[in-house]
Amino acid sequence: MASVSDISFLMGNTITSMFPTTTETYMAHAVTTESPERNVSNGTSPTMNSSTVYHAPTFALIILVPLIPLILFSYIRSVRKLGPVSFAANVALLVAFVSVVGYMLSGLKFKLKEIKLSNWATFPVFFGQVASAYEGIGTLIPIETSMAENRHRFPMYLHFAVGTLSVILGCFGLLGYLVYGEGVNQIVTESFPSGLLIQIVRCLLCFAILLTYPLQIFPVIEIIEGWLFNSECNTVENSNDDDESSSEGVDDVSCQNMSQTAILGSASESSRLLAPEIPKQKSMARKWKKNLLRTFLVLTTAGIAIALKDDFAYVSALVGSLGSATLGFILPCIFHLVLCKDSNTTLTKVKDYLFIAFGIVGGVIGVTVTIMQIVEQFTKS
Repeated sequence: MASVSDISFLMGNTITSMFPTTTETYMAHAVTTESPERNVSNGTSPTMNSSTVYHAPTFALIILVPLIPLILFSYIRSVRKLGPVSFAANVALLVAFVSVVGYMLSGLKFKLKEIKLSNWATFPVFFGQVASAYEGIGTLIPIETSMAENRHRFPMYLHFAVGTLSVILGCFGLLGYLVYGEGVNQIVTESFPSGLLIQIVRCLLCFAILLTYPLQIFPVIEIIEGWLFNSECNTVENSNDDDESSSEGVDDVSCQNMSQTAILGSASESSRLLAPEIPKQKSMARKWKKNLLRTFLVLTTAGIAIALKDDFAYVSALVGSLGSATLGFILPCIFHLVLCKDSNTTLTKVKDYLFIAFGIVGGVIGVTVTIMQIVEQFTKS
């Protein structure tokens, strides 16, 4: 859920940066008081101060802009239908990425004096941010399941995607740090001056983020719906099994292998006219319950984004330390140790245990340090 919120306020901050800002300069008088012994009267000295004025609406109103499309996207029941959406998002991200890299390389002025080869104080936050970059790992199982006849190619596609992502993110992060040094913003496009090209890049980023959201929230919805509606589905199945008018009555959303033909197959002539109505009513009721749940989940991510709008980097690190470290390092190795305990070699077991230890230590330290940083930010504000 937090990783989806990460996407929400990345979009909100990107939209906010598209609005113009102005710098207002005003004169202030600093009062100076001299001691009576020096026989100098009190006086004031003028100083020039400036402040940045943002003309963007409030962050809460900006989040409302993509809210309706995101809610509608969450109603999609099949991950295979998200294929074109995901492709369009990847194209938009690629164009935006090339544009941002080209802009950063245009000046080619590296701030080498500000570069630090290591900073152990912020390493836990760095660990969480790197882990969160692979937060899409939660979508692997739904994607592999939807591949059907191409499932045997999934490992090849997975290795290619992870390798490409690692190269892109590594080059992008290194280049941003070399160009902007310690002054780099949490979202690199906020470091760019206003201009038509930059606004186009920001629009592409918003478009890509908008289309990435449904794929990220899909596994969250599947898991929560499985917890909340599984017992209800079983209850409906059992009641329909005992009913003479039908043998099965579950909608294609919660129990996808049922068909209306099978429902009417063993019914009598008189009951065939009545049998579809009861399952249909229950099916529609369940469907709208799920729609309300999906709407609530989207609104929850928007609420989290509004509450933590100024802490994008820290929330990203928290997501990585808490969620991505568990999904990427700990759980796969545990499953591998349990499912392949008879065939695992000693070297394989040692490797799995090392990954588990690395994920636990990195995750615990990352969560602790990141929460301390977030609390410190709230205290300052």
